[in-house]
Amino acid sequence: MKMLTSALAISLALSSPNTSVAADAFKKLSPEDRKAIVGEVVEYFKANPKELVEAIMEWRQKAETAAVTPKFPTPVSGNQSGDVTIFEFPDYGCDACNAVSKIIDKVASDDNGVGIVHHDLPRSGNVMAVQASSEIIAANAAGADWRHLRQAFLNEGIQPETRLKALNDLGLVPLSLDTPSAALNIRSNNELAKKTGLQSQPAIVIAVGDKVQALNGNITEVMVLDAIKALRAAHSK
Repeated sequence: MKMLTSALAISLALSSPNTSVAADAFKKLSPEDRKAIVGEVVEYFKANPKELVEAIMEWRQKAETAAVTPKFPTPVSGNQSGDVTIFEFPDYGCDACNAVSKIIDKVASDDNGVGIVHHDLPRSGNVMAVQASSEIIAANAAGADWRHLRQAFLNEGIQPETRLKALNDLGLVPLSLDTPSAALNIRSNNELAKKTGLQSQPAIVIAVGDKVQALNGNITEVMVLDAIKALRAAHSK
């Protein structure tokens, strides 16, 4: 496809799967300029119908590529080779969820046989919670110390200044993290929660071999320890 005018390039960009930058530029134009761009696009493609087909095919290819983008690895902590696995569904905008996250972190720290799989599930409706989870998932995928972010969010909250400081501690800036792709993990975690019947948070699932127990609501450290003990005993029979 040959080089297009800048106005036409903006208009074509608006039809791509990633439109945020072009859309912002388009919104800043005056109504007259917007009308002129639309008119130019229409006239251009009337005169060059082949290029319209090419543009549509290119858009479809990009959309299909975006649709099959694999989700990032799920963050894990503790001993993944241990006999106990705790699956948690954290929401950093939920105080009760944060309290449970701290409990299972302590359990895994005290018991070398415990590993944790973190299926972030920000359902509180807090936009900052979604961003916090996305930053953790993206940092993990980038090989950065996502645990530092998580601890900061659990201990200090998820306000923008807290998240920026935590990222800065790691030498990261928000734009360096692929948080849009991390959103695929959150959607996948939501589907997993639906399949397992998880209706409310906080919630965790503890597994020892083929023995599984779910806990939800007001989860205490004693409840977690008792469940692990019972599951280990049942599994060893």
